This record gives sequence, structure tokens and C-alpha cells, in this order.
Amino acid sequence: MNLFELVGERLALQSKLETLNLDQETILDTLDGNSTELAEKVENYGYVIKNRMAFVDAMAVEIDRMMARREAELNRIDAIEKWLLASMIACNYTKMEGPAFTISVQNNPEKVEVVSEKDIPANYWRTPEPKPPVSVPDKKMILDAMKAGKEVDGCRITRTQRLVIK
Repeated sequence: MNLFELVGERLALQSKLETLNLDQETILDTLDGNSTELAEKVENYGYVIKNRMAFVDAMAVEIDRMMARREAELNRIDAIEKWLLASMIACNYTKMEGPAFTISVQNNPEKVEVVSEKDIPANYWRTPEPKPPVSVPDKKMILDAMKAGKEVDGCRITRTQRLVIK
């Protein structure tokens, strides 16, 4: 049986027991005695979740390894490009045309290199506009106020549930 069917059976049994006007302890004892297969199914789901989490963790390690490898390869490419550029400039070789691609030395756009900030005249300075502050609700303060019995318009306290596998 699958988990859906087992849960359906348990809920049907619980409903039937409650209609018999049995006390809560008797209902719980009967449900506990009838829940071996359900307990095994829940445990098996736990194993599946743990196994898949281990797989996700292994993926994260592999992603980190591949990102480091990618960064190393980008650094090698950068070093090769710099060496090729310096070599072509040294030999006054500005263009090489081949069947697959063309390699050429081109000038970049002009840019300003600041050598000494203290010597730059005041009229060449600007102050960037500050970013406007962003307002967000202080949810911790709201929760504390509501727990203390205060009503906060536009808010309500909710509680969700999560699955914990230890």
C-alpha cells in the first residue's frame, strides 16, 4: 500500500472509532496498534529524504569544485591572452588572419587613470546622490507586540509546520 492509502485507512478508522463514542485513550491505543505499516512507510520516506539530501550535498561539493576549476581555467585564459597581446605588440604584429578566426591588436577607448586624488581640482569632484532609505515592516517588533496582546492592523500571527528528520 502507498502512503496515501495508509493515511486514508487510518483517518477512516479514526473517524469510525470517534463515532463509537470511545474515550480518547482507547482511540489512540487502537490507532497505535494498527499503525505498524504506516510507521514503516513513514520511516522509509525518511530514508528517501535523507538519501536525496546526501545527493544534494554531494552536488553542492561538486559545484564548488567545478566553480574553482572554472576560475582556474579563466585565469589561465587571461594569462595566455596577456602573453599573446604582449608578444604581438613586441613584434609589431597587429593582425593575424587564419581560416577559423582573426586575431588582432586593437586600442581600447581612452580612460582616465587617477594618479593622485589630492591634486585633482575641486570642480572635478562630484558627490553621488544617496540612495533613498527603504522601509520594511519590522516583523520581529510586530510579532513581539502581537504576542503581548496588541493588535497590529494588516498583520496576523501564523504558524506553519516543517518536517524534521534527525
